[in-house]
Amino acid sequence: DAYARAQSVASEALTNVRTVHAFGGQRAESRRYASHLDLAEEIGMRTGAALGFGIGLLFLVMFSAYAAGMLYGAHRIRLSREENPLCVFAVVAEGATANCYTAGTLMEAFFAVLIGGSTLGQVAPPVSAVSTAMAAAGRIFAAIDRKSAIDPSGKPDAGSKPSLGASGSATAAPSAAAAAGSSAGPKARGHIEFRDVSFAFPSDPDRKVLNNFSVTVRPGETLALVGES
Repeated sequence: DAYARAQSVASEALTNVRTVHAFGGQRAESRRYASHLDLAEEIGMRTGAALGFGIGLLFLVMFSAYAAGMLYGAHRIRLSREENPLCVFAVVAEGATANCYTAGTLMEAFFAVLIGGSTLGQVAPPVSAVSTAMAAAGRIFAAIDRKSAIDPSGKPDAGSKPSLGASGSATAAPSAAAAAGSSAGPKARGHIEFRDVSFAFPSDPDRKVLNNFSVTVRPGETLALVGES
């Protein structure tokens, strides 16, 4: 997300490079871009440290297990030979040495654990991919389930105020006749006022379309808000 926000800032500045240059906003845009990169760097350092610690701990446990297995196997081989001298000739008398521990027995157990652990370790990448997919799906379903602040039927409730789905306020001041409850007729007069309205699309919340926008439209006036296409 931090890289996506930095890319959004860079795209906005490069698209409007003439405007940025005309108003001398190069340093301000550079600071905005660097602020998002600093966050990405901090997250990357924490992730790298955790990943390095995890890999180091994994190899520590793995090689410690190898060493412990070899030591225990050698100990069992020595004990079996002390308890049953025939274990030294285990390849000769199979029936008499059924409970003997040999180097072959040790290697069988060692490689069984080694291959089993290696196969189990291959489960981690799919689990990571599933976690990433679940996080992405959560954002997608949140966007799908989001309730719009605008009534799609175009019929606002009686007495409700206009809403832009943004911070600030947009008010329509009725005339005295409308305030008294009379029906709107040809002589109904009023004005529209936007006061400190800020707005950004949900897909790009860091890019303000309107930032503390205020304007009043008087009766008979025509106002057009033109954005970059």
